[in-house]
Amino acid sequence: MTGKRIKILAVFFIAVAPAMAQLAAFAAAPEEGPEKKLVGSIASIRQRLEKDHRVRLVEDKHKGQSRIHCYLVTANQTLPYVISLGWLRTTDSVLKNNEPKKKKHHLIPRVKLHLPGRAKNTEPDEINLKSKNLLTSARQSAPSLNAVDENNFIIPSLTETPLDSSRRVDIQYLAAFDAIIEKRMDKAEKLLTSVLDHCPEDAKFQNTYAVVLALRGEYKAAGKHIDRAIALNGSYSFAITNRALLELAMGRSKEALKAADQALALKPDFLPAKLAKARALLDTGQKEEALTMARELKQLYSADWQTMLLLADAELASKNFKEAREILSRLTVLSPNNSDLLLKLAHAENELGDLDAAMKNARKSTQAGAQDPRTHIALGDYLKDNRDEKAALLQYERALDLRPQRAFKKRAMLSILSIYVGQNRLEEAYELSGQWADKNQDEAFCHFNHAWIASQLEGNEYRDTAIEEYKTAIKLDKSLASARYNLALLLLKGGQNKEALSQLQAFVKDSPEDKDAAHARELLGKLTAAPKAEEESKP
Repeated sequence: MTGKRIKILAVFFIAVAPAMAQLAAFAAAPEEGPEKKLVGSIASIRQRLEKDHRVRLVEDKHKGQSRIHCYLVTANQTLPYVISLGWLRTTDSVLKNNEPKKKKHHLIPRVKLHLPGRAKNTEPDEINLKSKNLLTSARQSAPSLNAVDENNFIIPSLTETPLDSSRRVDIQYLAAFDAIIEKRMDKAEKLLTSVLDHCPEDAKFQNTYAVVLALRGEYKAAGKHIDRAIALNGSYSFAITNRALLELAMGRSKEALKAADQALALKPDFLPAKLAKARALLDTGQKEEALTMARELKQLYSADWQTMLLLADAELASKNFKEAREILSRLTVLSPNNSDLLLKLAHAENELGDLDAAMKNARKSTQAGAQDPRTHIALGDYLKDNRDEKAALLQYERALDLRPQRAFKKRAMLSILSIYVGQNRLEEAYELSGQWADKNQDEAFCHFNHAWIASQLEGNEYRDTAIEEYKTAIKLDKSLASARYNLALLLLKGGQNKEALSQLQAFVKDSPEDKDAAHARELLGKLTAAPKAEEESKP
């Protein structure tokens, strides 16, 4: 082998090894018992294990009976929701043969052979078969080992149809499970809706439907079905784990931590529940505990996707940007088109002072997540830091075109206005902020922004606009303390001292620790002292 070829093979191995390690980690498990090996060898189960590495087998108990639990974990998601195929046992029942029926022959029919040198009427010897099984399929001739779930449903292979005696809901549920494997979520949801219409009292069915809804972002609806699954089976650790993950998705970290602890009490070594707890610790500000737990999990599951991602997030939260960058760089090799990973990697690089690398990965994230406004906002921020304000504006405008959620819309608008103000383009900023206030009449921050821009321009017309817009912002959101302070200053400038006094008093009461509170108190002192001085000066 030439040196060049050796080099090429080495490069190939370096590139592929991480992905191979990830797949190996997904399949890795404690020492398998004989029953688990046996279930995993059955064609119907083996095919699904091979088709999707997210399908797992684990020794478990169902209603006090030892079973092999076959389940799928959404390993390609940040939150690893879990759904069950079933608690399986083996049976030697014969599956129905689904191949077209063929006419069976014990002997090959007699034919007349016309061989050279032999009379035409000479009969050839009969060609006997040693066994009729040579002409029949193995499934026709002998029993086969099959997997049966907790509902006594024999799981067919991917190329077979279920037995005629199977319940329709079990057939539909299996089809939904296979649709999830194929990432055909519309089909899965439709099938599961039908399943629940006919059999709403099955915790497994309720749990799986909840996961499909959660993956679609329909958290409230998912929560109802998770609660139903837990009510039907209070020891269903998968449903309780999914409840913890769902709480995390909804930003309810304390509730997630409680549910994760409940799941771990039932299954102490269940990885998705451990991941849920670590993320709940991270989200509740317990950074050190989360980082310790993430590092411990990394030792146990060295190449598991969610474990690596959790550790990266924990390192980022602890401002260990070098360690986070190393992990995220590895993850982006495994998943090069994951916009979330690229954004996190860009953030780590920017914090380490490598703005060029940050912009490079942020630009990749806009390609991978072209319809995600966050990617465009992040790239805009890095371009702005690099003083390429024209390119930054294009990214912020693109983000707004995608109709982002409120927080991202606010951030993009503020970034655009800050560029205009920095370039002394106040008139353009005034017109643009006015358009946004008109289009978003229920958004307090849009009125606040328009008021602030108006207050920077000279003229009574602009001052009156600013006053009205500040009042509108306060009406929509009474917690906007700075709006009260800014409004009071404008009212004082216009000689409306009584109303200014009222706004300052509300500001100091609501925000006593604000950086402008001291100045507000000073103004209040002057305003309250002025009438007394005026009264005393009268003859």
